[in-house]
Parts: sequence; structure tokens; C-alpha cells
Amino acid sequence: MYMATINKVILLGNVGREPEILMFDVIKKATFSLATSDYKLQSDEKNINTQWHTIVCWRNLADVVENFVHKGTQLLIEGKISYKKWTDKQGCTHTETEIIASNIQLITPNSQRKLPKEQTLSDILLTEEYRKSPNMSVFLNNNEEHFSSFNDLPL
Repeated sequence: MYMATINKVILLGNVGREPEILMFDVIKKATFSLATSDYKLQSDEKNINTQWHTIVCWRNLADVVENFVHKGTQLLIEGKISYKKWTDKQGCTHTETEIIASNIQLITPNSQRKLPKEQTLSDILLTEEYRKSPNMSVFLNNNEEHFSSFNDLPL
């Protein structure tokens, strides 16, 4: 009997460090930390609990991260949870939890973003590589641009 399952995560938080960009032949990977916080009032005190998440973006999303995401950028991330487990040379077992991003929404206003002068997000999205990726979604808040598919791109 087949049972449907869902592995979906939605996070809204701030980037904690500059993204790390790696290239594997022609495939790009971007990794960065994202902080999310819960606020609780206890005895007239504000108790803040911050969680740090490792976000991984591949290929097209990694290009967007490389060009438009920096420490402090507020992002809405959609993706799935991935767990890794390995044993090192000393026999110690390690585990790692990552969020594999499928969509990114930039929440930080344009006036506060560090944008590259020579390239815009539309330039990146209109490249041939991006047009061949039907599942790619990028959302820009406060920029009046919202591309959920390449059919939405102004050509």
C-alpha cells in the first residue's frame, strides 16, 4: 500500500554569515546559516530562543544566493529537511541537519541590499541555463518582481 508523505519546511529568518559558494564541475552549491527566533513572555520578561539552520542551495538558486544574499539579509526559505550521518576516522558518529532550499524570497528592502552593480536578478533569470530549469522560483519582495515560473518573466 502506497502512503503519501510530505517533507516541507518554511523558514523566515536572517542570514547569519556570508554564503559559502562551492563549484563541483559545472554545478554550484551555496551554503549559509539562517537564524529564526521564538519569543515568549514569562513573568513580564521577553525570552528569546534562537535556532540556527544550515541552508543549502544548488545550481540556479546558488547563483541567486551568490549575487543577492549577504549576512543580515532577511529571507523566506521553502525547502525540505535532509539528515546526514557519518563516522569519522576516529570512530565518532556525526549527524547534520540541512534545509535543501527549493524557493527563496528576499524580504530585505532594496535600499538595504548589497546588489552587484553590473548584474541584476532579471539578467541572471533570463540566461539560457535558467530558462531550462522549469522548477526554479525566485521571489523579490519590495521590488515589484515576482517570478514563480519562466512563463511569468517579462521578455
